[in-house]
Amino acid sequence: MTARGGKVPFGPEAVEQEAERWTTYFFDSYVSKDWLDPAPTLPAPQLTVPIDLDDIRDDVERFGWQVYLLDEAKVPTPALSIPDKGVLIPIDVAGVTKTHVPTRIRDVDKWYQVANATLEAVTDSSAYSLYALNASDAVALARTQTRALLASRFATLALLGWGTEKIPSFPIRVHPTRAGLRVHYSSPISWNPLYFGWSDTAIVTGSLRAGRYRFGVDGPNQSMTPDASLFDIPPTEDAYLMVPT
Repeated sequence: MTARGGKVPFGPEAVEQEAERWTTYFFDSYVSKDWLDPAPTLPAPQLTVPIDLDDIRDDVERFGWQVYLLDEAKVPTPALSIPDKGVLIPIDVAGVTKTHVPTRIRDVDKWYQVANATLEAVTDSSAYSLYALNASDAVALARTQTRALLASRFATLALLGWGTEKIPSFPIRVHPTRAGLRVHYSSPISWNPLYFGWSDTAIVTGSLRAGRYRFGVDGPNQSMTPDASLFDIPPTEDAYLMVPT
């Protein structure tokens, strides 16, 4: 999906307006109450300059569908929490368990149990606790994170005065808590870890498209665990992880 429009300057004030408009569009189009019916055909908002938002749209649609399935099966959406730090991370069940999303409601409970077992390994070895979100709270949290992600991407556009469809990538150095760990990254909308790199020097280098990210680690005696912080890239060039253990 490429948002297109005229040549009006894309200033800081427009960042929040565009983030809110596109968040509303994504959630009205892809997180519908009538989940089994086709999403309504809504006109996409017009940005002042073209910019690719396919990845954000796909993350919203993917997480929204999982929330629906879990709700229909009468089980909550799992999340990881550190209450005293105000950290609450909704989980992409299919992403964490590396499984396919069930196509039948009767298969959801078993799928959910697999996810719980995976998450219990995280809570057993970290400061996180398992938290149950009802569907409306899960969607509200995802909406908040989507808006922040869009604002981060649009802020980069405003800062650089850059107006092509392709989102630029920016270098990032990730500093895990110790050497010998694999580093993963995820959209902030829900925790869906994707491999970023591994290093024996406690620094992993690479590049990511402009946006907001959560990193995490796994390795010997370390279950896949997300970091509590979110990083905007740019301006972040060095992400120092404090994965709770």
